[in-house]
Amino acid sequence: MDRLALPAVLESMGAFQEFVTGKLERAGAAPLVCTRVEMVLEELLTNIIYYAYPNGEGEIALDCGVKDGALRIRITDSGVPFNMLDKPDPDTTLSVDERAIGGLGIFLVREVMDEVRYERKNDTNVLHLTLSLQ
Repeated sequence: MDRLALPAVLESMGAFQEFVTGKLERAGAAPLVCTRVEMVLEELLTNIIYYAYPNGEGEIALDCGVKDGALRIRITDSGVPFNMLDKPDPDTTLSVDERAIGGLGIFLVREVMDEVRYERKNDTNVLHLTLSLQ
């Protein structure tokens, strides 16, 4: 896997998305797949930027590769422990007015990706993502 590490700021978002989209395009992924993965990255990276580093600047490292027909992404940060996957899925049977605020983005991440897993390892938040391209 190749790595891109950048400051944990919104201005880094485009570079992270281009990094992953480039891998997908070289692997022959459909444009819709690229768009969905960009949406996933926007959701996850935005959460990291806002919640992992509430008191200052930090860094996000994104490792990415395509192997055996699957996109594999690992996102790491050394911010405060934060498992965004702990949030329960929203009740999508309720109308928009009846639903609690928040949680829909992570729900969509789980729907798009085949695997989404979090671990806290050596004072680091680690998100593992996998998506079959076949």
